[in-house]
Amino acid sequence: MKALFLFLGLGLGFAFFLEALEIKTLLGLLSLFLLLLSFRKKAPLFFIVSFCFGLGMAALWNLPTQEGQREIVGIVYKRTDSYILLYHPGVRLCVSAIDNTYQVGDILKVSGNVQTLVRTHYESRFDFGRYLERFGVCEEIRYAKIENVFLWPIRSIELQNKFLAHFDNSTSSILSSILFNRKNFEEEATEILQSLNLLFLYSASGMLLSRFLSLIRFFCDKIFKKKKTVDGIVFGTSLLFIPLALSKFGMGKVILLLGLRFYFEHIQKKKMPSLTVLSIAGILQILIFPYCVFQDGFLLSYGISLAFAFFGGNLSRIESKRKRKIASFAFLQAIVIPMGIQFNGSFHLLSPLFSLLLTPFAVLLFSLGFVSYASFPFVSSLNALGNGTMTLIRAFSKIDLALPLPKWSPWVLAIYYGCFVGWMLFKEMDFPRVRKQLSFGFIGIYCLSLLPLGSAVSQGVYFIDVGQGDAILIRDHFTSVLIDTGGNLGFDMASESLIPFFRKIGIDHIDAFIASHQDYDHVGAKESLIEHFTVKECYEKASDFPLDVGSLHFENFNVFEADEENDASLVLKLDFMGKKWLFTGDAPIAVEKKILSSGFDVDCDILKVGHHGSKTSSSMAFLMAASPEEAVISVGSRNVYRHPDREVLDRLEGLNIKIRRTDVEGTIRYAKFSPPWV
Repeated sequence: MKALFLFLGLGLGFAFFLEALEIKTLLGLLSLFLLLLSFRKKAPLFFIVSFCFGLGMAALWNLPTQEGQREIVGIVYKRTDSYILLYHPGVRLCVSAIDNTYQVGDILKVSGNVQTLVRTHYESRFDFGRYLERFGVCEEIRYAKIENVFLWPIRSIELQNKFLAHFDNSTSSILSSILFNRKNFEEEATEILQSLNLLFLYSASGMLLSRFLSLIRFFCDKIFKKKKTVDGIVFGTSLLFIPLALSKFGMGKVILLLGLRFYFEHIQKKKMPSLTVLSIAGILQILIFPYCVFQDGFLLSYGISLAFAFFGGNLSRIESKRKRKIASFAFLQAIVIPMGIQFNGSFHLLSPLFSLLLTPFAVLLFSLGFVSYASFPFVSSLNALGNGTMTLIRAFSKIDLALPLPKWSPWVLAIYYGCFVGWMLFKEMDFPRVRKQLSFGFIGIYCLSLLPLGSAVSQGVYFIDVGQGDAILIRDHFTSVLIDTGGNLGFDMASESLIPFFRKIGIDHIDAFIASHQDYDHVGAKESLIEHFTVKECYEKASDFPLDVGSLHFENFNVFEADEENDASLVLKLDFMGKKWLFTGDAPIAVEKKILSSGFDVDCDILKVGHHGSKTSSSMAFLMAASPEEAVISVGSRNVYRHPDREVLDRLEGLNIKIRRTDVEGTIRYAKFSPPWV
């Protein structure tokens, strides 16, 4: 248990610097649970010491990098086809490198301008910047000059590409993901598996490596009599996967466990408890690369192992072997299903069954694929297996039983796993009544989160993060109004950003859509939104105002004739939640002057700054007349227009107006009530 508390304390101490509340909450709950069980065994002392050590290590790893022109020699510790992550003592950088063939372990010299990492982000879409933060990367070098210092003579990427070229597209896609963890999210297999919550099954993982090594052990047991020889061969085989294990922490855990067991059993001649060996492996991984504690693969892998270590006794007492296997499978699904919902925003009712059916195919593809890669391509066999797997995946995709569910908030995840641990604990202590209360308690809380009860008491204004564009949602209990949709030529803003956000906060329809004007960055997603979501009414002309939607009353101050699109932009005022709101669209200074000279009351508490902070809007006279407490700028990170303009920011700051920006904060919320599950 001492090693376990050292492991947990170290992980929680390092995670303390991360914003991801769910990780800290889960580690904290597990630590508290174990401390209560072992309070008299000096466990708190080990936990506190390792926690403090983790805090100190995190502080050292999070020292800011010196920005500006620099020349850095570092080692590649992660790569994709478009970028590499470079490590130099005290420095972790993202370096753009399109179509590169570098690999983990290469040493490079990069020269360029080191700056804080900034990436365009959108509501409900993958946030690349936050993803890199989980690898300790907060700086980047753009347009870097890259020089080779040392390249491994065996070029794995070139060998992989040469190997994959032997197979047809479907098989090549599956093998690329399952062997080398190179996923293309635009390919058919990846899209289907993601929709079925099964993408984890066809990624290079510790589970697949364990099954493959079990096959190696099975055949070695038939040939060799000595256990030490068999264990040595299995461990030696696992070392071939070290390049992948550097970024796939589940694989790293498998290799470390084999090495530690071999060391203790055959060199030290000691029989160490499985929990101790597991904890030492976790400590080593954190010491080698502390940011592994932020990776889903690391958390899930050790979470499953710890869960089976603590609660496997309940399963082992089931007499029937078949029932024991079913119970173990159900136990595993209870751990991984929430992660699938959190990642995908849906749950496929047959996902557990599909997982059971596809696992043998995944293991066969991984095993035969690796042997083929290490020797010579078994083209016909792997093509047949790959096409058969693809046929099965396509068949599963036709059974559409996916339930669209809101992605779980950190609090819902914490409550779920807290109830799960409590349920297993009280089963061990034989308290059936408490177990029932925990089960019904969580089910009740989650069902309440799915019902529109929050809408009955919720009010809010949301400036949705749509990059360089506008999209503003006003929610008054069961009434919803959307001003503009944003728009992006690279993806469907409605399906991938707006609609997932609406579902997350419990909105199933839009009562009124208002287009401020017809620029693409304001209405580019309108048609898709109407096609894929319930939009009852659309209002796009000045003559539609004043407009009442439920108890919401909108006035339009731009009643003047216009030739240019921005000159026709609606300027809307709304009294709501005890505040005055002014939404100015892209109205330029000329329109602002007309509004002021016509005597319209532009006084407000919250101002949506005109034209994304361009200096063509937001004149000093208009800002002084509006005198808002806060100004919201809806703008994309590092946009080509360089919005917001420094001149506008200076005006706002000079008037002591608080500035809020979607490129900095993401979606900006003003909510009178927000359910805890949102």
